[in-house]
Amino acid sequence: PLARCDLCPLKRNDSCPPSYNNDAKLVIIGEGPGHYEIEKQQPFIGKSGNVVWRAVRKAGLSRDSCHVTNATLCIPDHKLTPKEWKLALECCKPRLEAELSSVKNTNTALVLGGRALQAVSDHGQITNWAGAPLERPFAGRVWKLLPCIHPAAALHGKPELLPIISFWIRRAVRLAQGILELDTWQQSVVEPGKLQLAALRRICNESVAIDVETAKEDSAKKHNELTDTLICVAFAGEHETVSIRYPFDEETYLVVSDMLSDLNVEKIFHNAQFDIFILELAGFVIRGPIFDTMLAHNVVAPQLPHNLGFVAATLTTFERWKTPPHPTLALLMRYNAKDAAATWVIAQRLKKQLKTTYHGESRFIVDTKLSTIALKMKRRGMYVSRDAMKQHGAVLRKRKAQKLWEFRAEMALEFGSRRTYKLGKNGQNPPLKELFFDNLNCIPIRYSEETKEPKLDALTLEKYAAEGSEKVRRLARLTLDYRKDSKLLSTYIEGLTISPDGCVHVSFKIHGPITGRWSSTPNIQNQPPIMRNIWAPRPGRILV
Repeated sequence: PLARCDLCPLKRNDSCPPSYNNDAKLVIIGEGPGHYEIEKQQPFIGKSGNVVWRAVRKAGLSRDSCHVTNATLCIPDHKLTPKEWKLALECCKPRLEAELSSVKNTNTALVLGGRALQAVSDHGQITNWAGAPLERPFAGRVWKLLPCIHPAAALHGKPELLPIISFWIRRAVRLAQGILELDTWQQSVVEPGKLQLAALRRICNESVAIDVETAKEDSAKKHNELTDTLICVAFAGEHETVSIRYPFDEETYLVVSDMLSDLNVEKIFHNAQFDIFILELAGFVIRGPIFDTMLAHNVVAPQLPHNLGFVAATLTTFERWKTPPHPTLALLMRYNAKDAAATWVIAQRLKKQLKTTYHGESRFIVDTKLSTIALKMKRRGMYVSRDAMKQHGAVLRKRKAQKLWEFRAEMALEFGSRRTYKLGKNGQNPPLKELFFDNLNCIPIRYSEETKEPKLDALTLEKYAAEGSEKVRRLARLTLDYRKDSKLLSTYIEGLTISPDGCVHVSFKIHGPITGRWSSTPNIQNQPPIMRNIWAPRPGRILV
């Protein structure tokens, strides 16, 4: 009754009431009901509900001990825009606040999905906050929230996330029961001076985690670390963390240089290839044992994402911190310190998991050696023939202009239309969709899982180019050819940054693809054979 239904985009739609329990031990908040919940008039009884209740029971609670609700109680009858969803959440918020204020025995809530998180906090991007406890005021008191990716996301395309979602749900139950052990950050020193230098000396002992923060001089060159400016470097041990602004003073430089080249000190990184490359560009020499937590996580959980925030959300209970931007240097350095601190803790836990993973330690050793080879290849770089690049660029630009002219001429001939269409990367815009689906009456083949709208992607256009009417085939083929040339131009001509030594320094990723092959950034492995003369031997050398 407190909801502002008269203003809501979901008004007069079918709804599903909450499952009330004022004595609940845990509150569960979803995004909104599905069709099955609407039919049965009970939340979380479909496939997503099955995932939730299996995990809840495994952790020692039952559905009867939970208050179950949704951020919105009504189901949309059409696709809502982000602005409409925001209004719907605001309209339903007073009702949700009244519900939660009546629950007296707990202040812990499992929050499933981005819209549910947006309803009870000032955050909306669920992947930035999932897995770790988050305290926020709501409904007149402070709530302990455990944000979690909605099970529907896993059921509709990402089944590898189901075990982690179940793990996070069980973590929410333990939080409600008061038995979840929370990790606390090591003491950090970011202010320069004697205290920071003393802490650095204590850290640089037998094992140290290292993280670098950089800024790009040219934001367009996102895959070229040679243009990066080193801002600060963090060093973490078991009890302390420091983040030091770069360039270092002389005494700090000597301590760091000695530690990085010490054969007896283990250096821990998350994505060692990037951090070591940046440190080497700054003039440091890195020797001794390397432990890369990203490689280790790929061994123990190859099916999962390996970014530091996600790994920390599965292996630690640190509060989530990887939520940029960081507008001041002081904030960036604290962020930097937390990156290093989390990396140190994650490394200790991954070392234990490697021992219990099938051939875990031996596979990690092999991957570490391969990563060392990949870093050597990156340092070496690939020499570029500027003449060949110039020739290929001219050909591709000429072909693009020709395809666009032919497309517009076809439109003018068939429809008398001079409307401007974007055929390239942004070609899936409404005018082009309108042309194929409405004007040309093409039957949609593929639909977006997120928006449920028909897609005009390469697979769809290939189908139209092969089986459509003559007119449809011509327009589909022109669009495909234009996009292909645009991709080649942006990836292999305009997207390659040539360093002063005449090379492109490519990053090689030794894990990820299902086939087991390496991938690279920029993607040089899928370059058409006709364009491979871009890569040339250095002066005085030959390719064999």
